[in-house]
Amino acid sequence: MKRIRQRAQHKRILVVGMTDNPGGIEALMMGIINGENSQGIQLDFLVNVKEVAFKDQLFAHGSRIFYVTPRHDNRLKFNRDLRSFFSQHANDYIAVWENANSLANIDYLIYAKKYGIAERIMHCHNSSNSEGLIRGTLHKINRRRIHKYATRFWSVSDEASRWFYGPHFHDLPHYRVFDNAINLDRFVYDNRTRMRIRERLGISSDTVLVGNVGRLHPQKNQSLILHTLAVLSSRQTSIHVIFVGKGDLKQELEDEAKSLGVDSRIHFVGAVDDVAPYYSAMDVFFFPSVFEGLPFALLEAQANCVPCLISTSITQDLMLNDNVVARSITDAPTIWAEELTKLVQHGRVQDSSLRGTRFDLATQKNIFNDLGVATS
Repeated sequence: MKRIRQRAQHKRILVVGMTDNPGGIEALMMGIINGENSQGIQLDFLVNVKEVAFKDQLFAHGSRIFYVTPRHDNRLKFNRDLRSFFSQHANDYIAVWENANSLANIDYLIYAKKYGIAERIMHCHNSSNSEGLIRGTLHKINRRRIHKYATRFWSVSDEASRWFYGPHFHDLPHYRVFDNAINLDRFVYDNRTRMRIRERLGISSDTVLVGNVGRLHPQKNQSLILHTLAVLSSRQTSIHVIFVGKGDLKQELEDEAKSLGVDSRIHFVGAVDDVAPYYSAMDVFFFPSVFEGLPFALLEAQANCVPCLISTSITQDLMLNDNVVARSITDAPTIWAEELTKLVQHGRVQDSSLRGTRFDLATQKNIFNDLGVATS
């Protein structure tokens, strides 16, 4: 077990679930860190990736990052690393906060309980299984015993909790929905930023740019974006797509784009620490996920006022601006293409409807108040 870096002691909470991809969980942590330091709370991170998203920013805020071997690489070493970590550091923490897309691995909370950390939070971030048969089976097994190890049950939505925790999730101790909220000012549209990003990508000002933000993963259904692009490219030459994010599906998507004859119109940006400028570069945000919990990317896109084309699998509570359209993932690419064309014509709304809602970070209270540890 390798400690990446250590900083001075504070009232600390240990966070599990950060990865090397700056996605929803990572965005949540950065929003909290930027808003909670004045409350005397320090977040540390237990990770199983060598390079953590926003690492430099985390260090700048005084966070410590600890590395453990991934369980799927070496189960025995994973357990040794956890024992070593908790035996050395359990007394540092008032709580462990695990952020997860499934309950396939609850070992972090099991060890936290064993080593005496009183508050153990499980935070649900997804509404369906995207991890295969084995992990899906583990999820079902652990759903029946998670109440033995978690003391608090958090979620992005009631809809996600039904799958994650089971039908009686409201009866779980300290159950609460914690709204994903963002700093809206970070995502305001900026024309100079638009031109700068497009110039960097080699995309002209009159080209329609369609964007997707998220892991390159079957859950995100990016194949449908390629098929929709193939329909549109036969009608309109000046259209391109950017994918912001990384994942195991990249090679498959590249091969599919080539087979559809649209590979010259595709730009894989990869993972970026600051996704905000890319929304300004887009003409349409395309998000046809098979399922979601409560996606940050859709909130960010609406904060930018860019038109959004999403799937009906995403909760309709997130359709806040009037230039957001949802279609079924079973609809043909020609139907998606028609909707996308209409959205291009509609353009951006003048102001985001997120302001003042529960998704506006400015309205959020200190989320740690109910742990009894906030100092405000």
